[in-house]
Amino acid sequence: MVPLDPADYEPIRPARSGKPWPPVRCFYCGAPATYRETFASRDRERRCHTRGVCDDCYQAAADGRHDGIIYKQRRRAG
Repeated sequence: MVPLDPADYEPIRPARSGKPWPPVRCFYCGAPATYRETFASRDRERRCHTRGVCDDCYQAAADGRHDGIIYKQRRRAG
């Protein structure tokens, strides 16, 4: 279980070059991500790859009802 802290995420902005960003998936449910992890959050956990979060998971975490189970664990259990 990986807890989701809304303060560690920022909205994904469009690329300045005009080319689209590579598709980012939600770390928790696998949907297209609308938020990405901040550099400070990645640095704190010593990770290079950015985790994405969809709008539904972000709102659930902000409301305090997100369970924190990641997508891969859901698929294995299901």
